[in-house]
Amino acid sequence: MRFDIEKQISKNWNKFLFDLCLQRLTDIDLTNKEYNDEAFGSWLIERHDKRIIYDGKDSWFITQTKKTKRLDRR
Repeated sequence: MRFDIEKQISKNWNKFLFDLCLQRLTDIDLTNKEYNDEAFGSWLIERHDKRIIYDGKDSWFITQTKKTKRLDRR
């Protein structure tokens, strides 16, 4: 419910989402965090094995996980 209200009244919804994600990830070691107002408010938050991307132009919220290779021990 809060998101619906915030989206309606927010002057910068993309920045709100970026700040919210950063707030929720404060205990995680981040390797990169970028907000780009000139690219329609697109942003990126990374750590060594995961990435969250928001495409402000098309309103796409994307999460990616890096898969690690398992060593076959015989």
